[in-house]
Amino acid sequence: MEDPALVRSRILTLLVVISLLTLALASPGARGGQPPEAQASPTPSPEGTQEASPAASPSPRRTPLALPSPEVDYAPTEGIWISDTDNGRIVYMKDLDGTGYYALGLAGRGPGRFLQPEQIWVDVESRVYVADCGNNRVVRFDDLRGAGWTETRGLNSPTGVAAHGDRIFISDTGADRILVYREFGAEPVAVLSDPRIRRPGHLWLDLEGNLYVAAGEDPPGGRVVRIPVNLDAPASEWQVFEGHGLEGSSFAPAQSMVTSRGMFLIDKSTDRLVRVDDFSGRDARELGRYGDGPNQFRGPRGLSQDEQGRLFVADTGNDRIVRLDDIGGNGWAAYQTADPRRSLRGPRSVYVWSPRPPKPEPSPSPSPKKK
Repeated sequence: MEDPALVRSRILTLLVVISLLTLALASPGARGGQPPEAQASPTPSPEGTQEASPAASPSPRRTPLALPSPEVDYAPTEGIWISDTDNGRIVYMKDLDGTGYYALGLAGRGPGRFLQPEQIWVDVESRVYVADCGNNRVVRFDDLRGAGWTETRGLNSPTGVAAHGDRIFISDTGADRILVYREFGAEPVAVLSDPRIRRPGHLWLDLEGNLYVAAGEDPPGGRVVRIPVNLDAPASEWQVFEGHGLEGSSFAPAQSMVTSRGMFLIDKSTDRLVRVDDFSGRDARELGRYGDGPNQFRGPRGLSQDEQGRLFVADTGNDRIVRLDDIGGNGWAAYQTADPRRSLRGPRSVYVWSPRPPKPEPSPSPSPKKK
């Protein structure tokens, strides 16, 4: 029989070894030798996607929580930006093949999370704006990691945002108004409110800075309203398009867009893409009907173009982004994947390019008065 004193000595030695191992595992750098600031975000991400969340504080600049990847360009100057609405995230890719795919965000509240993100817009400095409808805010960030995350809060279900020069426009949809800002996150410098822009939605800005608003509901009926760049102009100078010249009696535009080839718009009530020459509805042409095949849509919401003039549609009900060369449906292509890690769910907005003006020059300092 073993000596009891020897048994007690062995037990004490074993306890000391276990304690030392526990302390070693809990010490900084135990996970692969990384310091704490280099470890990955504790926020879970879907397997196989590159997702990042900004830090909890909306400071102007911050170190991203996710480990950087040398293969990712976090500040791309071109590509396709998508509000992946039902997944609560923003998706970027270089092309419809999914090259450079990157997802930012998870469904939820707080920095780096989205609830029902609607329109997405990228300004001339490549800053990204998102109308985060379910969180009653619009957010702006500098790159795919969410660096520079800032917010404009206190909104009522905003669905539209667009930036042009030194102006930022927000559709404060639940409050039936459009807010105009000179500085993001500050107080608005103007408020646009009129019965013609009740329930304002997605926005568009042309090269001169004229604002196009998709507004109203169906029933009683929707409309596209053009507001001149001179916001002090009387409301009598606003132009309104209510679907005249189009087939059918239902009209509920989700977004309009003006190009050198005319005005294009998405009519979600009839699952169609429309082109007209101008607000008179002249030479109206239509493409689409309900379905999931080529030249078909299901509840489309978003519209954009690239520098070649090709059209991009957020085909919301079909969980895809569609590209086509013209209103005839030529060159039809779509991003739609069976990969659950990269598939879209109810995308409501797509942004590729807009006729953006150069950044405005700073105002010169006043010269000192001569005595």
